[in-house]
Amino acid sequence: MNDCLKIDRIIYIMTENRFIVILTILVFILSGFIGWHLLSPEGGDREISVKKQASLLNTGIDDERENGKEAKMIGSRNSVSLTIANDSGRVSYYDSTSGMAFEIGLDGSSEKTLSPNRLPNFLRTIWSPNKKEVVSVFASQGNFKSYSYYNYTTKKSSRLASGIKSVAFSPSGDRIAYFKEEANGLFALFLSAPDGSTPQKIMSTRITDASISWPLKDAVSLKSNDGDGRSSLFLVSLDGKFNKVVSDKTSLSVNWRQDGGRVLISYLSEDAGILSIVDPTSGAEKKIPASAEADECAWISSESVTCRISENSNGSIQTSGLYDIYFADGSVKYIQGSQTVAGGIKEILVNPTNSYILFTTSGDGKLFSLKR
Repeated sequence: MNDCLKIDRIIYIMTENRFIVILTILVFILSGFIGWHLLSPEGGDREISVKKQASLLNTGIDDERENGKEAKMIGSRNSVSLTIANDSGRVSYYDSTSGMAFEIGLDGSSEKTLSPNRLPNFLRTIWSPNKKEVVSVFASQGNFKSYSYYNYTTKKSSRLASGIKSVAFSPSGDRIAYFKEEANGLFALFLSAPDGSTPQKIMSTRITDASISWPLKDAVSLKSNDGDGRSSLFLVSLDGKFNKVVSDKTSLSVNWRQDGGRVLISYLSEDAGILSIVDPTSGAEKKIPASAEADECAWISSESVTCRISENSNGSIQTSGLYDIYFADGSVKYIQGSQTVAGGIKEILVNPTNSYILFTTSGDGKLFSLKR
């Protein structure tokens, strides 16, 4: 009996040792396979780079970059003049090649044609706040472009006066302002009905080139442009009084907050890009520690914007991408970065709930949507 017990014990030990050996061999084989899979250059879509593995161990902006969402192309045309439609779940835009207008869901669904008419020499459109009227810009001979009004509801159209350099709708949409040349060679700022009727001159100036917008109900913004790439920014009251907001900047770009209470500007200073927020009443300027063009930004609140940033001033941001910038502390939050935005953005906007970012790429004007 004792001999039988001894034999059973020996068999049990041998079986247990053989199981351990087999398990060790399997673990070794599996480890080798995983290591080869991670380091093999032929891992295909399953390849995980060493750089990515390292970044997953880090915290902060590297983690955010790895987890960033990618934008979806929702329009392959050369898109211009983006605006959120009256149905805030859709975006309207024009095809710069044909002059046709389209509308599409923010997620890329249910595109429809707003205007099937092809417009020769079409460049872009200025939308009224009511999204029912537009003033379109066309290439023309000479130094001036031609401007035409169109009402999507009444189908009424009219040609605006000749010699116009820039046009803007009022915040209420019931009037337009335009900057045009007069017969004596001076330029003047006019107000009129959107179709160009009942014009009223509010001031004359020796400034010969300017672009305008209408951020405040009682003041028009005028950015002068001289031949050396330097500009100043003014607010002109409706009775013709000038107030200088920004003086003599190189490559000045301007982006007014929706209520006109602040203006985001960018310019060059000693070959360095400057991004600032300016109080138009006092002229006080607060510089932001990031390098971005104001026209590549969209306001998302009274104290923050979404911008394409190439690299911030202290060099900590190396990836060109979309970031939220908060003015209170100058902080930035990564949203998305890829080849999509590396070459620049032509236009950018956000929907009213800040749940979607819409932008077109420089050069080809393809329309992208990014859901936050």
